[in-house]
This record gives sequence, structure tokens and C-alpha cells, in this order.
Amino acid sequence: AGDIVHWCEGGPLAQIEGYGRVAHVAREGGEVMLTLAGVSQAMPPLAADSEAVYVGDRWTLKRLSLDATSSQDLASAGFGIVFVATNGSVVAWVEGDPFGTVRCVPVTGGSVTLLGVLNDYPGPIALDGTSAYVVGGLDTIHRFSLSGGGTLVRMGGLIEDLVSVGGGLCFADIAVNSVSWVSSSGGPARWLNG
Repeated sequence: AGDIVHWCEGGPLAQIEGYGRVAHVAREGGEVMLTLAGVSQAMPPLAADSEAVYVGDRWTLKRLSLDATSSQDLASAGFGIVFVATNGSVVAWVEGDPFGTVRCVPVTGGSVTLLGVLNDYPGPIALDGTSAYVVGGLDTIHRFSLSGGGTLVRMGGLIEDLVSVGGGLCFADIAVNSVSWVSSSGGPARWLNG
């Protein structure tokens, strides 16, 4: 986020035992600093904006100040949090339950909104100003309004990563070894690397 790089460390065993951590360092280098101790999920999902880092630690969504001076539990999930994204106004997450439940909460905390369910294997999430986009079943992008309700954006391929960019979504389609872009309102995808 900005001039600071955050990451999780401690490995799966340390995190299962509850002594994993989130650390940070200035982008230009320097002393590695502790952001959050006691992370208990192996490879917890992270997202950041210009104000904070958001961590899904098992079934708790945490907000960490960029300078590591404060930590806040923003929300509790029904199942383990597997993907997290933010647009600077809300933080959304996907739960690893059998239905792929998608929820969001304001970045400062408050009421949790149920955005919808995938009814499929959950994948990465990306946000823009009005919607959350979630990969379901490895091959479908679903759009959920940040106030609730969903529609289908794209089907096909094997989607691995997802990023909201320029009125659309960029994704890695590992079925054809390409990076593609699709409008956030849906339609055909366009290859960016070929």
C-alpha cells in the first residue's frame, strides 16, 4: 500500500500454532517491522488501501493501520475467509464455505452486508466503486452490487487471478495461457498478450 510493502510470514506450522505474523517494510528498503502478531491462518488473504491493510485471519476480518499502531476486528465470518479485496470504502471477502458466501463491511467497521453466494467453488475477488467481482467454479466471474444482488459477467476458461482495472476486469486464463480483459458490464473478453 503506497510506500509500504506488507506480507505474511512464519509458514503454515507457525501460523497454525498462532505465532505467524504480518510484517512490513518501506518500499525503498529498511528495517522490517511487525504489523500484526499472532496470525493463526496459513497464508491469510491480504488487501490494502492508502489507509490500512485488511487481513482475513480464519473467520475474523482485521484492519491494521499502515504504521502498525492500531489493529481492529472489523467483522466475523461464518466460515474461514479465503479471499479479501478493498476499494478504499468497503472491504469484501469470500468465505470458504460450500456456497462461496460473499460479504462486505465499511473500512472503518459497521454493519456487514451479505452480497450473495456463488453456489460454487470460490475464487479470487476484486472491487470497483459499485461492485464486487468474484470467480466461481474456476471459470465464471460473478458481479455482486455492493448493496446486494448479483449477475453473471463472464463464463469460460480457467480463471486464476482477478483485478479491477479501467472499467473492466483483468484476469489470468490458465486454460489458454493468457491475460485477458472484460468489461465490468459483461461481454466478450479480449486477450492482452497476443
